[in-house]
Amino acid sequence: MKKLLLLLGLLCLPSFAQIARNNKLDLGTTTGTSLTTSYTVGSGANRILFVGVSGNTCCGGDLITGVTDVTSSAAFTLIGRQPAGASRYTSFWYLLDPPSGANTITVSASASSFISAGGADYSGAKQSGQPDASNPSTNPAANSETVSLTTVANNSWIILFGGAYSGGPCPTAGTGDTLLTCDATYGIWGIFDSNGPVSPGSNSFTINQSGASLPYNNVMASFAPATASAPHIRHQVTNN
Repeated sequence: MKKLLLLLGLLCLPSFAQIARNNKLDLGTTTGTSLTTSYTVGSGANRILFVGVSGNTCCGGDLITGVTDVTSSAAFTLIGRQPAGASRYTSFWYLLDPPSGANTITVSASASSFISAGGADYSGAKQSGQPDASNPSTNPAANSETVSLTTVANNSWIILFGGAYSGGPCPTAGTGDTLLTCDATYGIWGIFDSNGPVSPGSNSFTINQSGASLPYNNVMASFAPATASAPHIRHQVTNN
């Protein structure tokens, strides 16, 4: 009887939804005060959309001021930004619960700037308290770099937006990561993810550059899965 009651109690513990990748896209490149493009968000509950941006710097700061989902009039939240060379910045943004289907996305700048962006979206993500962890970093000039992040929640995924000042062939994935999309015009940036859940603790990505050896600037983040409470089963403990 006690074993049965223990089993019933375990059934009442929270269960974790499974994160699933939907779509990914190179959102294009322009020069100006904004980049407006379309992105199709996948279906499924508890959606999250990430957008990475490479833009110019001026006067000691990033010219990129924000990312907006015009379709839902919702502003993206900045995860982090990192300087890429003397005149370029890498920034990474996310939006919780974007509408499923075609969305108009606008990247805005405070003055005329080079703007290049990419996106990826997922379902099954927690709808508050994101990101689970994050780590903007700059890595020395090399044809291969390894970046690490200490994740917190069970079954989180890791995503990374990385860019260099100068272009070349698109970066490629190494150990621990999968390349989702990259800047098809100049090869400046790439979006990578863990291609599945990771264990809490230190996790690493290796990124390779086949072109010029340049400093690579990253914003790496983990995002936690949504939780769903199991049906509550009332029971009475007895000594039988």
